[in-house]
Amino acid sequence: DASSNTWLVQAKAGGQEVGWGEAAGFPIVQMQHAQVIYAGMPALKTHLAVIFSTVVNLFNGGFVEIVTPEVYMLSCQALEGFSPLTVYGTEKCTDAGNVARLTVNRTLAPGR
Repeated sequence: DASSNTWLVQAKAGGQEVGWGEAAGFPIVQMQHAQVIYAGMPALKTHLAVIFSTVVNLFNGGFVEIVTPEVYMLSCQALEGFSPLTVYGTEKCTDAGNVARLTVNRTLAPGR
């Protein structure tokens, strides 16, 4: 339940719990109209399409981050098939294992 977003903190010293705490988390807004399309075949290198539209402004320097389960590896390399296609204003793409981040150099208005 998203309304009970709570962070729990545990402090340990020498393997023993010496303290703990609880704090309210930050709100998470699920991106509307998001889709991921890919060939779900094991051990197959394939293309992945991520489709989304924004409901708020994504300002210059903002980013869209794609995180997959750890069994999948993402790449921003053109030699491996990366193409931003219709991501308006993509400045750069960085990847690290199962995470890819598209940074924009223009404001993306809602609906784009």
